[in-house]
Amino acid sequence: VQKYRREQLKYEPVYKHVLNIPSEPYVSDKKRLYVAFIPDLGLVSAYSRTLYETISQMEDLTMVIIGTQGFEKFKESQKIDVLNNRMSSENLDVGSIQEFVRLHVDEYQICTILPEVNPAGGIEFNILDQAFKLKRDYNMVYEPNYELANQAYQQVYSETMLLNAYYVSKVSEYTMRRVAMEKATDNADDMLYDLQLQYNRLRQEKITEEIADLTQAEDE
Repeated sequence: VQKYRREQLKYEPVYKHVLNIPSEPYVSDKKRLYVAFIPDLGLVSAYSRTLYETISQMEDLTMVIIGTQGFEKFKESQKIDVLNNRMSSENLDVGSIQEFVRLHVDEYQICTILPEVNPAGGIEFNILDQAFKLKRDYNMVYEPNYELANQAYQQVYSETMLLNAYYVSKVSEYTMRRVAMEKATDNADDMLYDLQLQYNRLRQEKITEEIADLTQAEDE
């Protein structure tokens, strides 16, 4: 988890800078493309399962699912149009995110799905599907014009939100895995403790029984 957390912190100034660019919400006429990241590794099956349960409540979904655990369930769903083939969610880079946005931003409004992990290791998902455009300031000169400046802003905004979603997803995944491993260790420790108590009790009963037999033999 530390690897992705470090990358997230390193990228955070860029993320905050983009969020601080004056913008305003609007209703886009583009079809929405929802992007979600799922795990490749085990011990966090609840991650993909909860994501599937969340998006199954929505209608007419077009998605890109990046990750392998449970991917086939999304791909085979009658409710979800998954555009991509199975691919890993480990070690994506900024360049691949930028290339993805460049290929899809003209046709789709790119929406992200952010996980949130609670201290107990449970997870829920927040769907971010509000479109934003550059807030027009009539006292400002846009080069070469507002339309192209807004187009550039929306591409950078989509790249930033997508990369943030990737980092948040990986940190959440690894946090869930750490909590699961800690619980497994605690459960194993509890089991060993119970087994030790049971062994000690049986041993004590056996000793008591042997002493009783010896005492009975002496009396005879």
